[in-house]
Parts: sequence; structure tokens; C-alpha cells
Amino acid sequence: MKKCFIIEMGTGVNQNGQSAAVADTRAVNGRHRTRLSDRPAGTGRCRDAQLDVRRGARHPPHSDEVDPAEVLAVLPFGQKEIKVVAGGMTVRGHASDNLGDRSDEILAAAAAVTVSVDSDCALLRN
Repeated sequence: MKKCFIIEMGTGVNQNGQSAAVADTRAVNGRHRTRLSDRPAGTGRCRDAQLDVRRGARHPPHSDEVDPAEVLAVLPFGQKEIKVVAGGMTVRGHASDNLGDRSDEILAAAAAVTVSVDSDCALLRN
């Protein structure tokens, strides 16, 4: 039986280039906040961790603006699944040709990553 080990909430912003993929991967990539990169995988224990990602898309169900595999690739281990829900935001900013902007939009994304491990995992007892 799997038990929740970590829940990471994240936001990601792409101010230039208007790439939803950049904003989403920044929202999911919370390893610098939770040490996700070295807990279950780095210790050699709990390698069968389940990572469930919920990402907010600006225009669901048209979630094809971002390749799910690209978002999941930033997670270093585990069995990964992603679910797209309504969320995200676009704000008007300033367009700069020098920075690769296609418009004056700033994209903001929200994501949650839940890591679940087997209930007998030694990490839950530490």
C-alpha cells in the first residue's frame, strides 16, 4: 500500500518567449525546495515511488500546448503520472524582441507533485 511521503506545490513563470512548457516545468521542478532528488532514489530505498503531478493548464481540455513527457522529465525518479486541470494565468507585460518575445504575455503555471511510497518504506520511519 502506498502512503503519501511528500507533497510539493510549485509555481513557474515564463516572462519571455511565451512557452507554457517552460512555465510548467518550472512549476513542477521543486527539487531545490524539498530535496526530492536525493530522498527515495538517492538512498537506494523506495525506488517504486509513485509521483502524481497535477498541473494547471490555461485552456483545458486543450492541454496539448505542453507535452506531458517534457514536464515529467524534470522529475528524477519513480512511476510518474500527470493530470491536467483548469489553472494557470496569463498577464500582460512588455514584449521585447531582444528577449525572444512573441507577444507581451507573461505565463504563470501552478503544479502539485505528490510522492507516495510503500507503507513499509524505511524512509517513513526515519
